[in-house]
Amino acid sequence: FWPSMIFVGGIGTLVVLLVGGRLVIAGTLTLGQFVQFSAYIGSITWPLISLGWVINLVQRGSVSMKRINNIFKIKPGITSPKRPAPSKPFKGDISFSGIYFRHGLEKNTKNLIMENFKDFKDTPAAPKDSWILEDINFDIRAGMKVGIVGFTGSGKSTLVNLLPRLDDPQKGKIFLDGRNIRSYSLDHLRGSIGYVTQVPFLFSKTIRENILFGTEGTMEGLSEEDVLNRVIKASSISHLHTDISGFPDSYETLIGERGVTLSGGQKQRLAIARAIVAEPRILILDDSFSNVDTDTEESILGDLRAETTDITTIIISHRISTIKDSDLIIVLDEGKIDSTGKHGELMKKCRIYRSLYQRQQLSEELDEEL
Repeated sequence: FWPSMIFVGGIGTLVVLLVGGRLVIAGTLTLGQFVQFSAYIGSITWPLISLGWVINLVQRGSVSMKRINNIFKIKPGITSPKRPAPSKPFKGDISFSGIYFRHGLEKNTKNLIMENFKDFKDTPAAPKDSWILEDINFDIRAGMKVGIVGFTGSGKSTLVNLLPRLDDPQKGKIFLDGRNIRSYSLDHLRGSIGYVTQVPFLFSKTIRENILFGTEGTMEGLSEEDVLNRVIKASSISHLHTDISGFPDSYETLIGERGVTLSGGQKQRLAIARAIVAEPRILILDDSFSNVDTDTEESILGDLRAETTDITTIIISHRISTIKDSDLIIVLDEGKIDSTGKHGELMKKCRIYRSLYQRQQLSEELDEEL
C-alpha cells in the first residue's frame, strides 16, 4: 500500500514540474504561481495518502468488529442457575456420583457458531460409547488431603476441571456439601476454589499484585499492612518469601510479561501463594510442583498440611512422593478409577500404582548416579 501511494505521489510531482515548467517558459504562468501550485501539491499529497490508509483501517476494523460481535452473540453453555443456593461458606465435602464425560460442544452453541462463522469446521464426533471419564464414583470428606495419579492422558486434569464447572459432565452428579454443584452460582463456587495449574498465568505487574490477583473482594476493609502480612504469609508457605526478599524491590519487583524474569519453579510457587492468600475452602494443585525440586516440594507440602488442616486439598502429580501421605489416593487409568486407598494399601493391590512408584524410584537412582 505505502510504496504504491509514494509512487503515485512522485508521479504527480513529476507531472507538475514538467507541465508547470513549460508554462513558465511560455510565459503563461508566472514563477510565483508555479512555486505556489507546487507547494499546494506537496501539502495535499500526504493527507490524500493518509486518507486512503484511514479508509483501509476503517474497512478492516469493520470486519473485525463484526467478528467480535458474532462472538458476543455466543452464550456460554455453563451458567449460574436462575435461583442459586445460598452463598454460605463451604465445608468442603465432595462427592462424585456416576460421572461420565466427553468433550464436545452443545447443540445450540454449535448451531450458533456455524451461523456466524461460515468457515467453522467441527471436529469429528466421538462414538457414543467413547468417554474420557467413565463411571467415576468417590467421596471426599471436608479437610481431607487427596492425591490423584495415573499415566499421561488418563483424565486427571479433566476430572478436577469438573469441580469448578470449567466443564459439565454429560451424565452423573457432583455434590458439594450435599448439594449439586449446579445449584450454586458460578461466582460463589469458583470463588471458593483455589486452582493452581502446571503453567500459571502471570501478569506484567509486581509480585505483590500478582499474588493478590483475584482477591479484591476478600481484602476490603483491611489495611495495607494487613494485606502485606497475608501476602508474606502465603509466600512463606509456598517457600517463595526468601527468594523475593533477595530482589532489590522485594514484593514491588516487576516480573515482566508472563513472569519472564522468574524461573519455572518460582512461577509455580507464586501461583501457589496466589491460591493460598485467597483462603479457599477447596485447594486444587494440578501438577503444580513439576518445576520444583523434591526437597522444596516436601517443605511446601509440610507447611500446607500444617496451615490448611480445615481445607480440602486435591493434588494431581506424576510423583508418588508428592501424594503418598494423602488421606486418599485415586488411581486413574484410561478415564476409569482403577483403585483407591492409601499408599500402603495401593502398593499391595494396585499394579499401576506400583509401576508408577517403581519408575520414580528408578529415575531417582539414575539421577543420583549421574
